[in-house]
Amino acid sequence: MDYGIPVLRYRLLHIDALIPMIKDLGVVLGKEKDATEMADRISGYYNDILDRTKKIADNDRPSVYFMSMGHFDWTANKDSTGHTRIVEAAGRNIAADLATKVPHVDMEWVIEQNPEIIVYSMSQEQYKANTPTIQEMQAKRDEIMSLPGFEDIDAVKTGRVYITDIKMASGLSELVNMLYYAKWMHPDLFKDIDPRAVHKELLQKYFDMDIDGIFQVYPDGPVQAKEEGAVLSKQ
Repeated sequence: MDYGIPVLRYRLLHIDALIPMIKDLGVVLGKEKDATEMADRISGYYNDILDRTKKIADNDRPSVYFMSMGHFDWTANKDSTGHTRIVEAAGRNIAADLATKVPHVDMEWVIEQNPEIIVYSMSQEQYKANTPTIQEMQAKRDEIMSLPGFEDIDAVKTGRVYITDIKMASGLSELVNMLYYAKWMHPDLFKDIDPRAVHKELLQKYFDMDIDGIFQVYPDGPVQAKEEGAVLSKQ
C-alpha cells in the first residue's frame, strides 16, 4: 500500500554513498551550507588518503586478512566494501579472488596465506553496551592471536592484529575507519594523522558528543607483538 510518504534510504557502507546523502539531507532540511561544509570536510580527508596511497607499488602493499561480521572464517572478496577499503588504504586483500562476496575459509588457508595484517570486525552481538569496551576488544584480539597455528602468521608475530567495531564500517564513522586502515597499512606515510582525534572532532562538531568512553578500535596506539621484544611504531 502506498501511503504517499516520500522516503530517502541510503546504504552507507562507503564514502561514495555518504557524500550524496549529506548533500541530499542538506536540501531536505534547508541546511545546504552546513551540508556542503560537512561534505567538503569528509571529502578532504578521504581524498587525502587516496592521494597518498595511489602511487604505492603492489609489492609495497601489505597483505591483509579481513575477518568479517564477527567470524574468524568469514572474509570478503573483490566485490565487497571490505575489499574496497583495504585496496584504497593500499593493502592487498588475500581473499580478493575467492568465489563468493563473503567467502567462508579454513583457518589452515589463512595460515598458508600468511597475511601481514589481520583486521577483525566485531559484531554487535559480541559486546554488551552500545559500543565495545577495551577489555572486550582486547579479549577478542588475544583469542585471534592464540588460534592454533596463528603464531606462525606474520601479522601475529608483529602484533598487527586489529579489532574494529562493526559500526565503524558505515555512516560518518566510515571515514574514521578508513583513516585507521590507512595508518595500519602505512604507518610512516600517515604518521601525521590521528584517527581518534578526527573521530573526536566529528563527534563534537556534528553530534555534540564527547568521545570519552567511546572505544571502537583496538589497539589504538603502539602494538605489542606476540613474540617478546618486537614493538611496532605508533599506529
